[in-house]
Amino acid sequence: MPIDAEGELEVSRRRLLAAVGLGGIAAAAPSLVNAATPQAVLAPPTLVDPLTVPPVAGLHLQFGSDASSTIVASWHALQPVLHPRVILGRLDGRLETTVVAEPMSYMDAKARRLVIAYHAKIDGLQPDTWYMYGAIHDGARPEFGTFRTAPRGRAPITFTSFGDQATPTVGKRFVPPAGVTLARPQFVNDNLGSPAAADTTLGVE
Repeated sequence: MPIDAEGELEVSRRRLLAAVGLGGIAAAAPSLVNAATPQAVLAPPTLVDPLTVPPVAGLHLQFGSDASSTIVASWHALQPVLHPRVILGRLDGRLETTVVAEPMSYMDAKARRLVIAYHAKIDGLQPDTWYMYGAIHDGARPEFGTFRTAPRGRAPITFTSFGDQATPTVGKRFVPPAGVTLARPQFVNDNLGSPAAADTTLGVE
């Protein structure tokens, strides 16, 4: 099935969700592993409030030590969530497994906010194979994507790499020191990235 056929992928997403069912995807909430943060603060809720549950944010993938068989899906939230997990299937919507996401937390130094990162390590994948996955926690809309594992052994591959996209934008001008006047203050890096930076990752994918 062509992976760029959005209509077919949407049907596959629905099949994947239907294969899981409401009861089949609820896994036991894992224990939180950051001992530096009080358990009472990080404890997941017992009930889900659809008005306050955070979305699946910052979803991204990383290859494991063996890129032909292991992928880690990660996302984050600013509060504990219930039953974080990844559902894994084929591009035709066939469900293969559900993987519980393990939480780890850190304190964002600039925002002074607790961030909880969820990591689902998916093992036992077939090499050089396309998969569909969905990251989800209770009360949130699942976020779907596809990935392809690396071939095993020596084989030709195509990859791309890009660096930091935080180039100067039109949103911030240089503010000179007191008493200094510049006819044309230069634009400086506002640390938000370039106007097209959000399109770079999509283009690479």
